[in-house]
Amino acid sequence: MTQILLRNSAIIIFSSFLISRKKLEIVSLSMSPKQPTKQVEHSKVMNNIIKTLDGITKNIKELISEELTNAIKESMFTSIRNQINLNYDSKLTCEQFSDQFAQLISLSCLYLYQSTKKRTYEQHTLIDTLQSKITLFLKTYKYLNEDMVLPASIRGELGKLVNNDSVKDFKNLPNKDFNLLVELFLSIYDPNLKFTKGLFYTPVSVVNFIIYSIDEILKDIFGLKQGLRSKNIQIFDPALGNGLFLDKLFAFLQENLPTQEKPQEFPSIWGFELLLVPFFLADFHLRLSNTKFSNVWNLILGNTLTKKDKLEDILKNQHTEEKKPVAVIFGNPPYSGHSSSETPWISDLIHGRVEREKSYFHVNGNPLMEKNPKWLNDDYVKFIRLGQWMISKAGVGLLAFITNHSFLDNPTFRGMRESLLREFSEIYIIDLHGNTRRKEKAPTRIRDENIFDIQQGVCITFFIKRLVYSHKCKVYRFDLWGTKEYKFNYFQNTSFSSIEWKEVTPFAPWYMFYNQHLDRWLEYSQWMKITEIFSLYSVGIMTGQDKLTIQKTPDRVNQAVNDVLNCDKEEIERKYNIKPVKRQWTLDKARSDLIVTLKDNVDFPMRNIVPILYRPFDIRYTFFTGQSRGFHERPRGNIMQHMIKGSNLGLIVSRNSKPAPWRDVLVTKWIIELGVIATRPGNNAPLFPLYLYNQGEKELNFTPTMKRFIFLNYQIDENLISPIFYYIYALLHSGGYRKRYEEFLKIDFPHIPFPSSTHLLNSLIRLGKELTDLHLREKKEDGTSGVSFSSDISTEPLEVKRLQYHDRKLYISKNHYITGIPKRVLDFHIGTYRLCYKWLKSTRKTQLTQDQIIQFKQLVKIIQGTIVCMDRIDQEIQKFGGWPCAFISK
Repeated sequence: MTQILLRNSAIIIFSSFLISRKKLEIVSLSMSPKQPTKQVEHSKVMNNIIKTLDGITKNIKELISEELTNAIKESMFTSIRNQINLNYDSKLTCEQFSDQFAQLISLSCLYLYQSTKKRTYEQHTLIDTLQSKITLFLKTYKYLNEDMVLPASIRGELGKLVNNDSVKDFKNLPNKDFNLLVELFLSIYDPNLKFTKGLFYTPVSVVNFIIYSIDEILKDIFGLKQGLRSKNIQIFDPALGNGLFLDKLFAFLQENLPTQEKPQEFPSIWGFELLLVPFFLADFHLRLSNTKFSNVWNLILGNTLTKKDKLEDILKNQHTEEKKPVAVIFGNPPYSGHSSSETPWISDLIHGRVEREKSYFHVNGNPLMEKNPKWLNDDYVKFIRLGQWMISKAGVGLLAFITNHSFLDNPTFRGMRESLLREFSEIYIIDLHGNTRRKEKAPTRIRDENIFDIQQGVCITFFIKRLVYSHKCKVYRFDLWGTKEYKFNYFQNTSFSSIEWKEVTPFAPWYMFYNQHLDRWLEYSQWMKITEIFSLYSVGIMTGQDKLTIQKTPDRVNQAVNDVLNCDKEEIERKYNIKPVKRQWTLDKARSDLIVTLKDNVDFPMRNIVPILYRPFDIRYTFFTGQSRGFHERPRGNIMQHMIKGSNLGLIVSRNSKPAPWRDVLVTKWIIELGVIATRPGNNAPLFPLYLYNQGEKELNFTPTMKRFIFLNYQIDENLISPIFYYIYALLHSGGYRKRYEEFLKIDFPHIPFPSSTHLLNSLIRLGKELTDLHLREKKEDGTSGVSFSSDISTEPLEVKRLQYHDRKLYISKNHYITGIPKRVLDFHIGTYRLCYKWLKSTRKTQLTQDQIIQFKQLVKIIQGTIVCMDRIDQEIQKFGGWPCAFISK
């Protein structure tokens, strides 16, 4: 079965993949891998029916559009559209209405056809039945006064649909899945939907597990002997989709239902859906499949996040001083980092602007101080906040969602986690992992997959609020790793009470929903954070267009600037492969910035063409003006100017590094680009300059606290403490430091311990200076790297076509390889870049030159020297007592 969520979202990767291939490669999850022939037949049928459905739906859309725009008489569709717009949160244009109503008609007809038990169905009978069902739906929601009569042209299109051979084949499939078909249809019907709607596959085993777990919790924790069959509960699905959760809820209620029991004895059940098509499909399916419960559910078309008054009325309806019904909220809310649900009320809830409500943007009473807390505006966060508010209003309840799992451990969500801990009595988490963005790896090295076709990992969370409890919120966790099929089978054969839950203890300031070493945190947290050591810092330059603004030589920068000033826009876009960007960089702004910068100079001022560290050990050039939204979109002039005005050193350190182990540190004497050590957004590393240049004066960029600390502990005058820079650089290259504090390095800037011995301080300063000189290539490297290529380029051209390590050889093509690179060197990272592989990949599609071979050997030599130096750093620390004994503690 499929849950279709039509929402603003960026998680429609599966559909865009299908579109880009211009063909459907549909994999039926219901087919066994041991039956390849049947699976091929199933896929072929699904392919054919989707192509048919796509064409007919578009034809119906055109027919409805013609009816709406007919100037001679008012169409029935005009009346329906007007009535919907009177009550609907979003006002539908003629185009939008035609599109959604066409989907509604064609999909409903297909569903009605495949759901009947008859092997044949007279065409006119089917369409008449469809008309009556849609009429019932429209009248129920006051969208139509008279019976709907479909125009002959639309009836003809529906006749083509039900008489199509592929549709008949679909009806006869032993394991047809209408909802899977709908999801795949919607994924190709309009490619632009990926920016406005989200869709993903929700397995039946997962939905059933959530429903059965809720029943267990109601019985065991809330003491309701009848569980979900109890009258003393209110059930809500705030993101209904096509009604999968409610459908499976009714299937559960139907089990062992006594014949004398009446539907009125069940709890009130409410579903909310934002868009017309899934809302109608849910209503349509529930009415056909659950006639016994027809008076139980209440469906509302609209945005749940705007229904404050309606929700309050529902919650108060059964509430008395003697009886507080348990609010049960469940489902699969949408994921959308850039939410379209910008409603004032839910925003006020999240920000704590509603009386007595806790803010997700504060932690321990203080603002988060996050520069970019946008992920707290994700739709799933809003739905969790909505559920929290509803349960707070009810006084007792259970919230069970399957959502993005980022809120479990992302630093930005620490205020959210604190708020949830203060609201609920227990929280049970099943982390399903499958996060390809984080490059998650199972601890036992088994293959791990996401249960959806998305990149971000997911989790199932049960938030429980008892009526009376005396303990602090208890958090329990279970990590489920494995293939998609394994996870489906697990839920099919597991109950909530049989899970081996492990209690975790969140603590300030992060409140992580996984176990951390409290003793190590107390040890680590007492030391100064890197942002408390340096006064000013900033992430690197965001160019807006790397291919234009960053070049490999000064001459090429000169040429690029000339082109921007003198060439047509189309020529510049073609030559530099400029693509439209969603940010604020434009060619016109770049040109204006250059004109202003160069107005007093006939020739280009060479001081504006400066080196820039683009990637580790990859120095390029750019034209620096310092003007925001100019040649560079964000040049970070307030910081980068200090790397240009005079000789300087800069420390590059990431705020967090999700892939373990931590390795996000580098040194520079140039300005830097935003992604200098990270390919992944959210892991951009700031630059911490050693010196600041103001009006010709040079001063250290250390905070007063840092200067005072060094003077008190080492009696070093503040004018002589610049070598501390080298100490910090050495410390951050300690393998022991990285390993011991790995879990904390993942969530914030590094904390810097200082040694209790001046001798250790001086030793690490010397090693840090060696590392700095090595990385800046300030001294000539002695010896050879030991690297050799299998062929001499003077006799045979070499080209990097593939990279595969085997038998101590790194193959760059089928017949050519490189030897003499130890595995530790080959796997050496700075940030997210594996340096040897990255360098070789950058030369693809070109023949290697002698200079490039020399450069590669130099890179290997730098890595070898770095590894030796890192080992010496740990040896020195060990001489003075190791971790944490060798360092000052409070």
